[in-house]
Amino acid sequence: MQNQNPSKHGFLIADAGGGTLDISAYAIKGTSPLAMEEIAPPDCIFAGSVFVSRRAREFLEERLKHSKYGTPDAIDHITRRFDETTKRLFRDRHDLQFIPFGSPLDKVGPYYDSTVGIRSGQLRLKTKVEYSQESVQPLIDMTSTAVANLFEPSVDAAVTSIKRQIEASNGMIRSVFLVGGYAASPWLFGSKAVADGAIGFYCDHHVSARMSKFMYGVEFLREVDPKDPDHVARSEKLCELPSGPRLLPDAFDCILARVSPSYGTVAKLN
Repeated sequence: MQNQNPSKHGFLIADAGGGTLDISAYAIKGTSPLAMEEIAPPDCIFAGSVFVSRRAREFLEERLKHSKYGTPDAIDHITRRFDETTKRLFRDRHDLQFIPFGSPLDKVGPYYDSTVGIRSGQLRLKTKVEYSQESVQPLIDMTSTAVANLFEPSVDAAVTSIKRQIEASNGMIRSVFLVGGYAASPWLFGSKAVADGAIGFYCDHHVSARMSKFMYGVEFLREVDPKDPDHVARSEKLCELPSGPRLLPDAFDCILARVSPSYGTVAKLN
């Protein structure tokens, strides 16, 4: 067993990108030359950073719908600034958060609306609700915890998928590498190295076997077994060839079972 798996454990790569989170699990099967095998079916979930932006936009549309900033163009601009600043820098649900989208010189005028928390060209995402002197309407009441909640569905989906991979590998996975653009988020994971997919690219060129996500097979005619109750129950579908064999249609012949290693030629990622 030690020769089959010199590392004695498997590892998982979670490639967090803009649209998807791609998860693959491997074990090292040889070192001279380096050879690795998938030890669990790979997973791909729609939980990338773009969905954080989508949830932020939905919040802004609701919060600013009665403001002059509730127009589609304004929402587009503020959401884009959220992507470029707040989303990339957010790391602590207790810190005060802003979305800067105007000029700091805009004390009044086009980038000022105290009723929704817009001052000096930035939208304040408050940690508590306050009231402006001009209006009894509270300033924008999106707390830092609410900012964290924009990330939570993606984080929860990632954790669920990773746990599923660990279970499918029968506990072999001991290490998890978080890579990709979305992995740069301090909130998603504050103590990792952003490898931009380099680990996954390297591993892909040394994988000798992959785990199938689905069962593959073909439809065929099965020879009748008169002792099989299921065959007897389907006797009305029986067909007999001129050469003599009596066959039943609609049978399925498995070529590659689900969650089984596939050896041979492996298509490499470009």
